[in-house]
Amino acid sequence: LSSLFEEALPKFLLYPQERPQFEAMMRKEEMAEKPLAEIYGCEYLLRLYVRLPVLMQSESAFNVKLVGPLLAELLILMQKNRQACFKGSYRDPRPDEWLDCEKISLRSPTSPGSKAAMDLCD
Repeated sequence: LSSLFEEALPKFLLYPQERPQFEAMMRKEEMAEKPLAEIYGCEYLLRLYVRLPVLMQSESAFNVKLVGPLLAELLILMQKNRQACFKGSYRDPRPDEWLDCEKISLRSPTSPGSKAAMDLCD
């Protein structure tokens, strides 16, 4: 999950307005050496959860069955510790904060265009 988070964060989990800050942080040696999970909190992990169906489409059924229960346990742990994991209030997401490939995949996740949509995200 950690390696998936590391790989997905720059491509899928940052809103466009967050990308310049991320890029600036990664230019600083002391920040670039830190695991992204130490920099970005549970809110970003939840963003990963939301995008997992799209990201896991290319995974084998075995991997999905293996990871599924672990993700459920982690989500329960985060819920039990929500006061420590999350801040009190958030703004609503704007329509422009979804990547084009996600918009296409969410409209029709089983269509042949879904694979092409994921290619847009790479």
